[in-house]
Amino acid sequence: MFDANVLGTQLVMKHTLPVMSKQGSGSLINISSQAGLVGIPRGSVYAASKHAVNGLTRSAALEVAAKGVRVNAIAPGPVETDMFDRFVGRDAVAKAEFLSRMPTGRIATTGEIAATALFLASDSARSIVGQIITVDGGYSVG
Repeated sequence: MFDANVLGTQLVMKHTLPVMSKQGSGSLINISSQAGLVGIPRGSVYAASKHAVNGLTRSAALEVAAKGVRVNAIAPGPVETDMFDRFVGRDAVAKAEFLSRMPTGRIATTGEIAATALFLASDSARSIVGQIITVDGGYSVG
């Protein structure tokens, strides 16, 4: 897990940021997790790996911003996926309990994560650099 999340992110940046820097523009969007912003029970290695992704994102952003390249990350919370269903969604009681802790009362969709990525990649986000954008329905707020 640590290799996939941290080493994988580092390798993508290693091979894409020099190209973007040379062309003088680009937007690299890493995928983090709300677990990279808060701790999670029984998920310390996963949380640590996503904290590392956030550190890589912020540090790389500082290294390449002057070259016209932006680096940011999206930190999804719970998202309606097969993985979510495996852990929570198949049990109606567990899902209802989980939803009761969500300020919005709903789980994000993959489309919402994609829309966030499209925005970050757009010129409308030119001044967003080194940020971790949380898409979690308020779950990590408190």
